[in-house]
Amino acid sequence: MVPDQSNSVSKDFGKQLREALRAARTGPVDPLEDNARAVWLIYARQDEAKAEAMISALAECGIDVMWDRLLLPGRHYDDQIERGIRNSIVVLGLFSDAAIASTFMRDEALLAVECEKLIPVLLDDFEAADLPMRFRRLHSCHADRIDELATAIRARGHVAPAS
Repeated sequence: MVPDQSNSVSKDFGKQLREALRAARTGPVDPLEDNARAVWLIYARQDEAKAEAMISALAECGIDVMWDRLLLPGRHYDDQIERGIRNSIVVLGLFSDAAIASTFMRDEALLAVECEKLIPVLLDDFEAADLPMRFRRLHSCHADRIDELATAIRARGHVAPAS
């Protein structure tokens, strides 16, 4: 005789259903609500790999960085990015030829300047003199100077996330 497993399956399904309902009530964590993420990164889509490398390097320094890849789906993209820029303590703008050509990047960087949060980060052989005039007035940092960048972020009040 084969043992009746329907009761066991029913209990497992009930447990899974309760867990799913609990998760639906609490919802996913909104990265823009996470106060530990006080640094926002803006970049041109063509520089995405360099943005990822920058985030990894800063993580090694204990700095948690928020960027558009962590935004939740189903919400207005522009609103989320504007909220991220406004709620951050510092905005790192990765500048390159591609970034200067990007209307989105320039709009985001301009908002960061208006909020007095932008730190221009120069990629590769891009120089401060290549920045548009409104961004050139800010002291910039080359992307390979991670320690200097981390110091500038901490000076603005960044607190490392709790472990």
